[in-house]
Amino acid sequence: MVLIRTGNPGDTTGIARVHVDTWKYSYRGLINKEFLERISYEKAVQTWEKTFAQKNPDSFIFVASDPVKGIVGFISGGLPRDKEFIYQGEIYAIYVLPDWQGRGIGRRLLSQALKYFRERGKNSFYLWTLASSKSRRFYETCNGKWKHQKVESFGREEYELAGYVWEIDG
Repeated sequence: MVLIRTGNPGDTTGIARVHVDTWKYSYRGLINKEFLERISYEKAVQTWEKTFAQKNPDSFIFVASDPVKGIVGFISGGLPRDKEFIYQGEIYAIYVLPDWQGRGIGRRLLSQALKYFRERGKNSFYLWTLASSKSRRFYETCNGKWKHQKVESFGREEYELAGYVWEIDG
């Protein structure tokens, strides 16, 4: 049984593994191969250690943990980084290992984020995903509304991103 719980600094290796493995799987053929090959566990661990060390009280990290396999998914978010938006929260990252996708883990992680925002009186949040990604279908089935697009660079190439928004009812 996969448990959804608050992430802690001891989870950095597991979160980094999920982050790297899911990026390399999900974006293969969509993002420059050389860019994906440069993504490493070591750099990801450092990034997540820094994230926990500098964690803002208005942010969250939840992990999906299996008693045998360890961390199989995670979600992080908090205050919006795009200042031009009126939304009150942002999902910074949500990833589930490829072999664990399709089991409702992503939906449970997203529900935990919604609960987090709702408990803090925030009535809207958004996230960005690669416009060519299969994940868009998942966000739409979870009631996300495609409302925005922008271009972002990964390596030396630019990619179109799709912005999904959730409005929370009381």
